[in-house]
Amino acid sequence: MQFILQPWQLYLTLLAGWMNREQQQVIEYLRTENHKTGTPSRSILW
Repeated sequence: MQFILQPWQLYLTLLAGWMNREQQQVIEYLRTENHKTGTPSRSILW
């Protein structure tokens, strides 16, 4: 059986990749801001 990529699957994959990049940029910005202000980083324990 051959897998055929549907247009909506390609769209969702591209959207997920774009959202991931945006989130990574926000995380990097917040880490930089915390480092500048001297806020200690804390780990969240689950």
